[in-house]
Amino acid sequence: INTEYVRFDKIKPNDEDLLLKTLHNHEFHTGSIIAKKILSDWDKQKRLFVKVVPLALDMIDFNKIYKEQYFNRKLQVFNE
Repeated sequence: INTEYVRFDKIKPNDEDLLLKTLHNHEFHTGSIIAKKILSDWDKQKRLFVKVVPLALDMIDFNKIYKEQYFNRKLQVFNE
């Protein structure tokens, strides 16, 4: 993995929820014995996962985007 473009983070509770749902879904639809093994020892196994995050995400100001979208939506609603 090229660390010039990505960084590693610990998984957070919302990441853990998504990961757990994805594993359950994968195991259900494929019968994966690996997913089943991970799920059977989830409290221990979840510590082995890391989140790979593109560094480009660090440059995005999500609050600014939200505020702009909110402002534009207000303009739309009140100008209709």
